[in-house]
Amino acid sequence: MTAISSRTTSAPARLSSLPQIGFGVDYTYHTLAEHNSFLFRVHSPKGKSRAYEPTGQYPFSFVAEKFNGESFIDPKRTHSYQDVATHLDLMTRSSSPYISTSFSFAWALWEALRRHRINPSADIEIAIIDARQVLDRAVTVTDILRSCPQQERHEEYWDWYQFSLESQDVFIYGSVPPSAVLSSIPLHALAGALPTYYFHDYLLDNTCHRTRLQQLAADHAHHQSTYHQFCQDISGRFARMTTEEKLCESTTGAVHLALGFLRPWVSTCAMEGDHDHASAVINDLACSIAQWPAKHWVSTEHPEVFDMVDSISHLVGLEIRRKHERESMDELSQLQDVITGLQYDIGQYVRRGSISESVCSESTLLADPEPLIKDGYEEVPPRRSSVREAIVAGFCMGTLMTMCFLSSQSPYISNQFT
Repeated sequence: MTAISSRTTSAPARLSSLPQIGFGVDYTYHTLAEHNSFLFRVHSPKGKSRAYEPTGQYPFSFVAEKFNGESFIDPKRTHSYQDVATHLDLMTRSSSPYISTSFSFAWALWEALRRHRINPSADIEIAIIDARQVLDRAVTVTDILRSCPQQERHEEYWDWYQFSLESQDVFIYGSVPPSAVLSSIPLHALAGALPTYYFHDYLLDNTCHRTRLQQLAADHAHHQSTYHQFCQDISGRFARMTTEEKLCESTTGAVHLALGFLRPWVSTCAMEGDHDHASAVINDLACSIAQWPAKHWVSTEHPEVFDMVDSISHLVGLEIRRKHERESMDELSQLQDVITGLQYDIGQYVRRGSISESVCSESTLLADPEPLIKDGYEEVPPRRSSVREAIVAGFCMGTLMTMCFLSSQSPYISNQFT
């Protein structure tokens, strides 16, 4: 389990969530990562994204362009202005030693929508990264830019600085290890999990994710749109809601979007039995989402939102546990039925006389249609088999092993949360 699962959301963490734009008084990565658990990266995976499937350990990571195809072992302990400038300059980015991410889920969403508008056929995903697992190699871009002497600054310095501040940009040197990538979610899947204040009223009853994605891109990512305008539009729609609607979207809506981001990771937690950890991490992200459209309204006017989000996240964890336990019991029952049926078929085959009567008398249990289970152990009497018996037994055992394998894989298929 990743480091993020060992931390819960505390009261200071709730109050220290980042603003929509910029970092506030804190801008060093180590300080920010204490209370901001997640980094977000917009990317187009090469081939099908494997991080979207709940496979236990995600065989998915990011490697900087400079090291792509090479072995990267030790992260760099220091960061230089020249390396940062190499990444910010579009002409030299292909040789950059950095991977760009952001503390802001909203910025990642807007950037993904912008790329979707430019190329609607592209596979665009948003990856969620554990911010604490990259402490030894991550840095906020503004931290490096501020340390640069004025005489060494490029002509585009202030454009870079404004962009990095606006996007809450974080650079990770070298690579992001697979264990730090919690999940990677296609943009169209996230469109169905967004709170209602992201959409026009006429789209609220439309459950088609593709239609919602197209409308989001048209509303928020047209060629004249900026991230500032995106923030103003979303916050304005939230402000026009009634108090009851705001409370609903700040609680259940926030948890729903948090699950949308973390669904594969939550599925893995359910398989490993870490339901309490899953609830804590869902709560952590949901609190940040709840404050984003109107931080003052949530943190000052209605602080009860935090307790409500915590309760909902806890209930989600309990439901995940119950669902996992029910599925486990159902699978055991189905597997027992399969074993019983195979034993009965073998008994019928024996009765038809394909095995000698003397051998059958030594194998009375195999001819009985009841399960060969006693006190939890399978009893198989010692006996000698004919060639024909060996063939039949081999076929049955192969069938049984296939059914067991398919049964063991069903949680990965069924345990998807919306």
